[in-house]
Amino acid sequence: MADAFRESLRLFFEYLDVAEWLRCPWATSIFADRGALRIRLLGCPDDMDSDEGRAWNLQLVEDLRARLFLPEYDRDGGIVWGRDEGPVQDRLVRDLTPRWLAWRDDVIRGGITKREAVLRELLERQRA
Repeated sequence: MADAFRESLRLFFEYLDVAEWLRCPWATSIFADRGALRIRLLGCPDDMDSDEGRAWNLQLVEDLRARLFLPEYDRDGGIVWGRDEGPVQDRLVRDLTPRWLAWRDDVIRGGITKREAVLRELLERQRA
């Protein structure tokens, strides 16, 4: 099952590269860490709607947010979304996510690597 999960992730990143023109060169090193992927997968609860499932998922979301892989709320810029978003807001967030990742990589390639500085740059682009 862990190998199937790894293959699914590989296909997902291949899709991002081909369909969204979003390259993620760091993904290769993540796939190489089979042990960590296996541990994470084996800890996945059967019921993702349970408290245990939500906690398991929240752990991933918090890690992605800490690494700036997910668009951030920007209350100062007037950009907020959540569970009750309508179809327009949902589409905007889905459109923003690949842009956010491309911007993130662009900012880091440009030499800005401290999280807060990267976040400032990303929020500026998001506001624009």
